[in-house]
Amino acid sequence: MTYVWFDALINYLSFTGYLSEDPKEEEEFQQRWPALHILGKDIMIPAHAVYWPIMVHAMGFPDQQIPQLLVHGWWNSGGAKVSKSTGNTIDPSALVSRYGAAALRYYLMRDIATGRDAAFSEERLILLHNTELANGLGNLLNRTLSMVNLYLGGSLHPVVSSHVSNTLREENRHSVSEYLLRMQSFQIDRAITAIMDIVSRSNAFIEACSPWALHRNQKQKTRLVEVLTTLHESSRLSASLLAPILPRESAVMLKQLGIEAVSFSHPDPTLRTSLEVRPPEPVFPKLP
Repeated sequence: MTYVWFDALINYLSFTGYLSEDPKEEEEFQQRWPALHILGKDIMIPAHAVYWPIMVHAMGFPDQQIPQLLVHGWWNSGGAKVSKSTGNTIDPSALVSRYGAAALRYYLMRDIATGRDAAFSEERLILLHNTELANGLGNLLNRTLSMVNLYLGGSLHPVVSSHVSNTLREENRHSVSEYLLRMQSFQIDRAITAIMDIVSRSNAFIEACSPWALHRNQKQKTRLVEVLTTLHESSRLSASLLAPILPRESAVMLKQLGIEAVSFSHPDPTLRTSLEVRPPEPVFPKLP
């Protein structure tokens, strides 16, 4: 009992360097604390949600330095919690071999709400990958790069935007604000929804502006450049915001776009210098 309810909890402080005789470890503790404590809902009460905060308070830590608790739910399979004891475990290595790491990572982040349980489904994994990544984001990237290469020789330059493009930019800014808000509150699934809002809006923008028709009319060259530049900015923004979820795929997309990621603290994707894009290569091939 002493170990479970006291000694084990103290380890959360001691391993981070609290009161260490080593000045370097003490400095590291100051950088790490206060902590964000990630745990399952089955061990929240009483140990972590009752005893642990009381112990930290008793040691002299003020309210603002009490660890935050990020409590996650369970993955269920066949109507029961995924557990070794029930024999309904799911082999992640087998899923990666079958679908790829990106599809699995995306599904795990997309299909469970923080604090709630979720039912694991390979059908949902495939559906989300194909509809949102392949048909949504992948399609936006492919169409944007293809048209920039075909219509503009792969080159983009800063342009003055019209009302139509500025409307898309403003709506995207609202989505970025929503994304940041949700990420800060650890609602990853809803942060991804904000990314997909940008993607859906931008794909609709392509259909509304019909760049292929603008290309056939030499008098619409300025408008064509504006539309493709705006689409490039939307693609860059979507790829940048996806980085915490799919870092490798985000980097691949940004490389094809010929540009670096936008900063999360100042997410302005506006094109300010000329650049060359690369030919599109599939980042999210469809799953059978």
